[in-house]
Amino acid sequence: MQDTNRHLEILQAQAAGTDPITGEVFPADSPYNQPEIIRALFFAINQLEALAEKGNQGLAWVKKMNCLQNALVMAPRLPSLPNYILAPTEPLKPG
Repeated sequence: MQDTNRHLEILQAQAAGTDPITGEVFPADSPYNQPEIIRALFFAINQLEALAEKGNQGLAWVKKMNCLQNALVMAPRLPSLPNYILAPTEPLKPG
């Protein structure tokens, strides 16, 4: 599978009006020279660059969601656990 950098190179070449494989300039009547296509290519480039900048942002949130999911899976088993595990070690304080 190609990496993100290569994907960006391909899209950037097409947005610049050149064939990313051969380096040849697209003919004037090429679909890649249509303004709507060029805008769509630049949009895709910007989205990929934004994803690359993000890196692992949000990873901690995924870990929290996994913990929550595991807790929900375990919840039905709680009544079968011994009472000393379920009882708090200290009295609960209001607030």
